[in-house]
Amino acid sequence: MISNMNVARVEFQNKMDGVKQYMAFRKVSGELEARVIRWFAYTWAQSGALDEENVLSSLPDKLKAEIAIRVHLDTLRKVRIFQDCEPGLLEALVLKLRLQVFSPGDYICRKGDVGKEMYIVKRGRLQVVADDGKTVLATLSAGSVFGEVSVLEIAGNRTGNRRTANVRALGYSDLFCLAKRDLWEALADYPDARATLTERGCQLLRKDGLLDESVFENAQTTQQSLEETVHKLENTVEMLNNRLQSLLSDVGEEQERIKQRINKIEGRMLDIEDDTDTDDVTSMEASELRSEIARVCDASGYSEVPLSSTHDNSMFLSNPIPVRERGQSLCVERTTGGLLQLGLEPRSKSLRLKRINKDIMK
Repeated sequence: MISNMNVARVEFQNKMDGVKQYMAFRKVSGELEARVIRWFAYTWAQSGALDEENVLSSLPDKLKAEIAIRVHLDTLRKVRIFQDCEPGLLEALVLKLRLQVFSPGDYICRKGDVGKEMYIVKRGRLQVVADDGKTVLATLSAGSVFGEVSVLEIAGNRTGNRRTANVRALGYSDLFCLAKRDLWEALADYPDARATLTERGCQLLRKDGLLDESVFENAQTTQQSLEETVHKLENTVEMLNNRLQSLLSDVGEEQERIKQRINKIEGRMLDIEDDTDTDDVTSMEASELRSEIARVCDASGYSEVPLSSTHDNSMFLSNPIPVRERGQSLCVERTTGGLLQLGLEPRSKSLRLKRINKDIMK
């Protein structure tokens, strides 16, 4: 343990020597240099160069939260606006506290500055001074809190969330700092606590006559209207989302049905293609058929008869042209008398081959 302390001391001394060299290189004034050295000495005396954030960074969040609660929760409970708050909110705020060390004579805040954080005095003494810097208006000690109203952003605050006093460190002082952003992030999950803190902040402003009631009431009305609008929008979005999910489900079912029907049709088409070829009488073959009929008619002495109509041509044939039925093809056969005879043949090539073979066998 002693060796570890010596190592820590050497590291701390090296860090301080580096700062000294930097200040000498930048020609920092002797008074400021002395303040920096005294700050190093105070830090070593209080914590032994122990960096709490680095030490706890290796721990899981649950353990860090428990340690922070054990160390800082009592301090946070001393804040008036946080008294009687939910334990969950206090635990969330404890994790967001940041320790800051101020040297004697340092101003923590000045009158007119925009309030972005609140402070809790852990150790040391602070003075509230007038604009002349000499008149002491109040003294703050361990457990005191200031700047809490500015982080609440209360509508109607006549100060406009600006500091109303100058606060200066009387000696070395350790202060916990809670940023406005961190506070509102924690309050997002605790709407009831947010309303309670706002009411307590209003009480503090009323006590000092710094609250414009009309502006505050108008802001509250507007806030309620906005909350109602947001609530309605959330309900509408949820309803639309449910309808969208239902429509997507219906579309999916319809697509599945269409897919099944397509699969059935494709199966039927494959079965047909296996047994049946394409039509044998195409438009070209039909034209050739008409030409052959015309030549036969010319050879038989009937060239004067027009062949534009199928009905007229049938009178010169031994049999009328049959109507092609489903699954049959028209075939042309030359008779012994020189005329053509039209008959029906199976459209399937395989069936035609079977018929030919049967005729040969005969």
